[in-house]
Amino acid sequence: MIGLAGSVTGITSTEPELAVATPASASGAFAAAIPSPVAETPAAEDLASGPTGQTTEARVVRVVDGGTIVVAFAEKEYEVRYIGMGSSGTTDSSNAIEWAGPQAMAANKALVDGKTVILERDVSEADQDGRLLRYVWLTDGLSWTLVNLELIKKGLVSVATTMPDVKYVGVYLAAERKAQATAAGLWRADPTLKPAAKAKPKPNPQPKPKPTPKPKPTKCNPSQDAQPPGQGRASVCP
Repeated sequence: MIGLAGSVTGITSTEPELAVATPASASGAFAAAIPSPVAETPAAEDLASGPTGQTTEARVVRVVDGGTIVVAFAEKEYEVRYIGMGSSGTTDSSNAIEWAGPQAMAANKALVDGKTVILERDVSEADQDGRLLRYVWLTDGLSWTLVNLELIKKGLVSVATTMPDVKYVGVYLAAERKAQATAAGLWRADPTLKPAAKAKPKPNPQPKPKPTPKPKPTKCNPSQDAQPPGQGRASVCP
């Protein structure tokens, strides 16, 4: 379930250069981000103080799934993919393995839909589909909540970290291990799922016996016999 590419040891502390995403045109298409120079950042262990890297304040316009949102800032809309998470991205709750897809989307929506969030960049600017890669934070001015981490804690998404964006991988993995140990979310079968009903065998109908045809009575008037019995032919009447 963990897609960690490369090693996270020996990471040097280098502040990444600022990279600005190019907004979408007025047609409503999402912004295409300009890839930033590759740089490495130190792994973070304490999240109580909030983000430590480059941030942008944005308003959540729409929740796409358990790990993707659409945000607006600078009068433009951008699609944002949460860093370090893998979501089933399915709405088929009949699949016992992927049932958490709609659950993750509902939880993500409850956390961020319509709210102001703080987007924190790691190293990469965007993924191959042009979606901004960000950690998504909420704050009330006093405390901070990393939405990515909350979804992992609930067991609704799995960790899927790819180099070089591994800033919070240690915290992610610890949260996932705890979710697994407590059988939270996708780490257990959905209790609301009903086992598939077994098909009842079709009865094998026995063929009905055909009724024996009754002989048709002979319609006869003895007086119509031109010849009496014994004179060349038998009477047709009983």
